[in-house]
Amino acid sequence: MVKWTDEQQLAIDAKGHDILVAAAAGSGKTAVLVERIIQKLVNQNDPVDIDQLLVVTFTNAAAQEMRSRIGTALEKALEANPSSQHLRKQLSLLQNASISTLHSFCLDVVRKYAYMLDLDPGFRIADDLEADLIRQEVIGDLLEEWYGKEGEEQAAFFGVVDRFSNDRNDLEVEDLILKLYDFATQNPYPEAWLDQMAELYNVSAIQDENELPWLQVLKREANDQLQAMLQEADQGLALTREPDGPHHYAETFEAERKFIAAAKLLVEGSWNDAVSFIKEQSFGRLSGKKVECDDMKKSQAKALRDSYKKRWGKLAGDWFARKLEVYLTDMLELYPSIQQLALLVKQFRSRYQLEKRERALVDFSDLEHFCLEVLIDENSTPEQIIPSSIAESYQNRFKELLLDEYQDTNLVQETLVTLISDRSGSGNMFMVGDVKQSIYRFRHAEPTLFLNKYKAFSNPQHPAMRIDLASNFRSRQQVLDGANYIFRQLFSEDVGEMQYEKEAELIYANKMYDDLKQDDADVELVIINRDGTEEAEDADTDTEMVEDLEKAQLEGRAYSRMIQQWIGHDGHGAMKVVDKSTQQQRDIQYRDIVILLRSMTWAPAIVEELKQQGIPVYAELSTGYLEAIEIKVMMSVLKIIDNPLQDIPFAAVLRSPII
Repeated sequence: MVKWTDEQQLAIDAKGHDILVAAAAGSGKTAVLVERIIQKLVNQNDPVDIDQLLVVTFTNAAAQEMRSRIGTALEKALEANPSSQHLRKQLSLLQNASISTLHSFCLDVVRKYAYMLDLDPGFRIADDLEADLIRQEVIGDLLEEWYGKEGEEQAAFFGVVDRFSNDRNDLEVEDLILKLYDFATQNPYPEAWLDQMAELYNVSAIQDENELPWLQVLKREANDQLQAMLQEADQGLALTREPDGPHHYAETFEAERKFIAAAKLLVEGSWNDAVSFIKEQSFGRLSGKKVECDDMKKSQAKALRDSYKKRWGKLAGDWFARKLEVYLTDMLELYPSIQQLALLVKQFRSRYQLEKRERALVDFSDLEHFCLEVLIDENSTPEQIIPSSIAESYQNRFKELLLDEYQDTNLVQETLVTLISDRSGSGNMFMVGDVKQSIYRFRHAEPTLFLNKYKAFSNPQHPAMRIDLASNFRSRQQVLDGANYIFRQLFSEDVGEMQYEKEAELIYANKMYDDLKQDDADVELVIINRDGTEEAEDADTDTEMVEDLEKAQLEGRAYSRMIQQWIGHDGHGAMKVVDKSTQQQRDIQYRDIVILLRSMTWAPAIVEELKQQGIPVYAELSTGYLEAIEIKVMMSVLKIIDNPLQDIPFAAVLRSPII
């Protein structure tokens, strides 16, 4: 029987209000989520049917795994209580239960209510290539039509083209329209959002600079830069005060630190005062007096000063070269062009939608917005969104909404789930996530939704509840210590949008690692020196120079050396790991090792390098058949048969196993 921690048990049992579970990596959040669902199904006092729960996961694979786990748990419960008709009913309902991604839920809603949307019920999801071709066709036709207009309309359009493209083509305007369209669709009311963004440039009526949101962002960034300069000046000053430090530099550091601190105070107040002050300041020359001091400390002090001088120069030249009135004049001059740009985006959106409707196509963004159209009452406004009667029917159907990976939710998705949640005041949303693992902001995820709830729900007076699952059952103590050490330096309200406090730290909880030998088991940082000229260590390529190898190959070789060392091929014995199934120690095997990359760009080269070192390796590559290394080699062979004078295919064949 699983022994749950107090926090896990609370997350399983708590009810009666909205709950946010901040589940750190390796804290067993999926197990807790599944157990919470199971306990609701087997509870004899207040039994719940599986189809009364909406379980939203981030991927289809995660949904299938959760469905499988719930099925296994139900079968075990039925074995213990074979006479339970309720449990039998749950097993029969399981395959039709709402356990899916949010897009799959939206798809079900849109198919069911397609008649309300003037949408062909036989629609299909457009693939990325197909959607991109339609986008290019629509935007090409749109711009061509605008080029043919005359009068004031054409002048406004040419204002956009002149400002946002080069003198060769208008591809940058196309790209800008498409990017703005993508951003706009992440809002429940895209066209209202576009109008709101355009109005930010209408600054004629603004008197108080604190009313300018973009200026607050600039001030915050300038403040951070000046704070960094202060720290560098303090470090330099500390070096001058050491017994063997360059004390003849102290006067310069003190003077410069003083005006950097003064600039920081001014930036927090009036922009124009800061501009005037920063323009007046200048850096003098360091003292040329010859004194006895440590040359290394002297060089370090100079480097620190050069660094903050460079920062200051960039700040003064890029941001504080002009007063606020000049910026406001520019924005007001840009206002008509931004309005025209917003109009172009709205027209593109309308035509793109029409083109997809005619072809009975939708994309994932359409699914969300069509679902919103069904769930939002027609009397709603961007300021006040009212659920439709259909949304109310879903509110009555679902007793609880369980949302996994909540930190990667966007504003449209948040609006969707809010519309079908309990709005009577008690709340029935169970949200699980970890903002430290939010990696999809480039796909318009909005982690601030999680952060705002994280802060608000910690208030004892708030009707909702926050539960922290910080105990990590996945990693060794050394891994967690290393991660906590790094995150403590990096995470703050300004960087990472949260403070890495004690509650956010990863807590070592898997005590079975305590019996492992800890020799050489600390976290390592391996730095590959690409500037060296030493020969590569690999026996088969001992004539290759390190500087000639691609980055991916160098990285692959570093991996292979470490893997062979862990496996025990260096004669020191294999590293010990704990077998997940037996809970016993055993020698590490190749299948226990995983390489995590930021992206799969380098993966093919790394895979090939590991193969050459005799290491069995597998990677999920989406490059396709023609990008496989074996096929590329054979294509090169065919190319040099056709024309032996082609240098690149010839070199590829010479470096291949064929030669």
